[in-house]
Amino acid sequence: MKKVQSKQLFTEKERAVINLVAAGINDVVKACRMVGYDNPAEKAQELLSRDDFYFAIEKSADPEADVVVKSQTARKRFWARIMNDPETSPKDKIRASELLAKASGDFVDQINVNFSPANLLSALEKQFEDAEPPEEG
Repeated sequence: MKKVQSKQLFTEKERAVINLVAAGINDVVKACRMVGYDNPAEKAQELLSRDDFYFAIEKSADPEADVVVKSQTARKRFWARIMNDPETSPKDKIRASELLAKASGDFVDQINVNFSPANLLSALEKQFEDAEPPEEG
């Protein structure tokens, strides 16, 4: 395979692929698919032909690096792609589904209900006191 010399900056999607590969996803085509490229095989081939791609992976191989995203919308898109990736393990799909549901507010962790019968009776008594007496007719 012929290597292409390149000093271009990476796009946000390309940087996400680099971070995924650095984090342990060894299949560049799979990483491109997870990031959302329409033609992941073609994009993987393009990245693999760049010398700076390998350097960026080495430089980015930080186990605590933010793997993909910064915004809430981008995280939700990422989790949705993981859920729909046929090559992702069921365990990872379930975890992505859980994270997406939590981020979307599908789970309620705690409900606070403050109800006091005494306060209700007090409010009703006040309403009756404030009401005008019915006219006798």
